[in-house]
Amino acid sequence: MEPHTEVNDDTHSRMHPIFQEIQAIYDAGPPIFTKDSIRKVGEELNRFRNGEREDGAKITLTGINRVDYEVLVKSPGVERRENEHIGGAMW
Repeated sequence: MEPHTEVNDDTHSRMHPIFQEIQAIYDAGPPIFTKDSIRKVGEELNRFRNGEREDGAKITLTGINRVDYEVLVKSPGVERRENEHIGGAMW
């Protein structure tokens, strides 16, 4: 276990209100992931995939606090090796 330092205590004190906000949202009972929000993310990712650029694209995600965030999404750019297939299976 990591010893407590001033940096760890400072990080904890900054994160604690965030945890409290998330807990309050969870305790209030509204669904965190709705079908509509999952569908929206899927549509955003499909738009990215269909118009994929090397420098990436911004998509909008809604946080559990119902605030929209723009996120830069980039293609992983991973090269496949011989006999390697999507999903990482090797023959």
